[in-house]
Amino acid sequence: MNQHAPVPVDPTLMEPIGLYLEGVRTGSGELLAKAFAPNATITSSIHSTTETISLPEFIDFVKELKTQHANLEETHGKTSVLVDKSVATIYVPFNLKMGSSVAAGIDVFALAKGTDGWRIVHKLYSM
Repeated sequence: MNQHAPVPVDPTLMEPIGLYLEGVRTGSGELLAKAFAPNATITSSIHSTTETISLPEFIDFVKELKTQHANLEETHGKTSVLVDKSVATIYVPFNLKMGSSVAAGIDVFALAKGTDGWRIVHKLYSM
């Protein structure tokens, strides 16, 4: 049985998640683009329907939500992080406030660390 000592998590690992949350809150495509790798994909699983879209499509979706709901904010619950060298998975429950309504779900972010730091390469979410 292999036993490994806990490895400290790179403090920059959560930076893309912060950019993502601020990008959703403000509807900023620029912040969202900084959080994600250029070829990232986003997959939703809602009511047994799964759809995968590109980063530009996701940015347009967030901007449209922001125009529909002046108050748009995603908050995260207890986060689980798994890291192996230059790849990481972050699993986190969320609440998405859209105006006066709130939707709950799960975000699963896959991140990779490249020469420009950590970036989200895939986001999978359920609602």
